[in-house]
Amino acid sequence: KMKNFLFTAVLILLSISCDKNDLPDDTQANPSITGTGSFEFSYEEIIDNKSIDVFYHVPSNLSNQTPILFVLHGGSRNAGDYRNSLINSSNDLGFIVIAPRFTSQDFSGGDGYNLSNIFIDGDNPSQATLNSENDWVISIFDPLFEYVKEITDNKSLKYDLYGNSAGGQLAHRFLLFKTNSNVNRVVASAPGWFTVPDVNIDFPYGLNKGPFQYSNILLEEVFFKKLYIIVGEYDIYDDIRDTPEAMLQGETRLSRALHFYNRSLEISDQINSLFNWEFHIVPSAGHNNSLTAPFAANLLYN
Repeated sequence: KMKNFLFTAVLILLSISCDKNDLPDDTQANPSITGTGSFEFSYEEIIDNKSIDVFYHVPSNLSNQTPILFVLHGGSRNAGDYRNSLINSSNDLGFIVIAPRFTSQDFSGGDGYNLSNIFIDGDNPSQATLNSENDWVISIFDPLFEYVKEITDNKSLKYDLYGNSAGGQLAHRFLLFKTNSNVNRVVASAPGWFTVPDVNIDFPYGLNKGPFQYSNILLEEVFFKKLYIIVGEYDIYDDIRDTPEAMLQGETRLSRALHFYNRSLEISDQINSLFNWEFHIVPSAGHNNSLTAPFAANLLYN
């Protein structure tokens, strides 16, 4: 009994004298990148072994569970500016910003970026002009996620993704055509036009003649995922694609975003699917990433 008493007393004294800061912290991260900067990323089996510059911001309040947000620039290819637009939100809300840059030299025009390089000519899709999936822009996100986890000492299983304008086009097509990715939530902000999940409309405006055949089961998987469609309240003045197929979606980015959401909801009802998508209007915003990006961050992390 005396031995048991002494042993218990020692344990109590040790627990009293041991500072909490001396205890091991399983959530503490030891990243190889900190602060704000950029790095070069290449993956030998993806996008024809091209290299891309990746702009990042790592908040100081970092753990190995800090969320990772991929940020997709618009047609100006200004990934650094997109990274900068989220630095304050990153510091306040606690998430890592990863903004890859897809240059017009390597990913030219709407086919090479907005339509993810799925077809050589996205407006005239065919099996003969279908590019290898390894050459699709959206195929780089999962490998880049694994690399970012390494250099930030992160153990997250999923990442989030935000794209604006041309990046918003790429974002929602990523959800449609990369159904087995590790993405958690997607924010598609102010695309100029959409690929509607309608099997009766030809690609790139719908799923027919797309890279693979869509079943109701696959549609259910897509509708079950978390997609936020956001657009500025005053995003009604910009020049956007005016083909007959695009005009059927509406005359402005605002009306087209609403059409995409409502038509997708109708299709989900027709196949009796759960529908986890949301539509949001950004108050007092036009076609302006500096306003829509913080709005998206609050949707995801606040």
